[in-house]
Amino acid sequence: MEEMHIPWKLITLVRATMRKTQCQIKIQNMLSSPIITRNRVRQEDSLACLLFNIALEKVVRDADINTRGTIFYKPVQILAFADDIDINW
Repeated sequence: MEEMHIPWKLITLVRATMRKTQCQIKIQNMLSSPIITRNRVRQEDSLACLLFNIALEKVVRDADINTRGTIFYKPVQILAFADDIDINW
C-alpha cells in the first residue's frame, strides 16, 4: 500500500483493524472460546474487497498492461468487478 502512495494514516487504520482480532464460533446458541486470528482478512470483513482491489491494482500496474482505449484492439484485456477479475490475452 505504501508503494501505491496510499496515505500512511489509512495504512495505519487498516493495520489496527487487523491486529489482535478475535472471533468466536456459535453452535446451537453456545459460543466457543475466543480464537485469535492472525495475518488474515476475516470472512465478510468490510475491508476484504478494498484490500483485494488494492492488491490487484498493484498486479495490473506491475504487469504494465495498457488499460486505456477499447477492448477490440488490445492483446490483453482485463475485466474487474468487486472481488472478481478476468485477465485475457
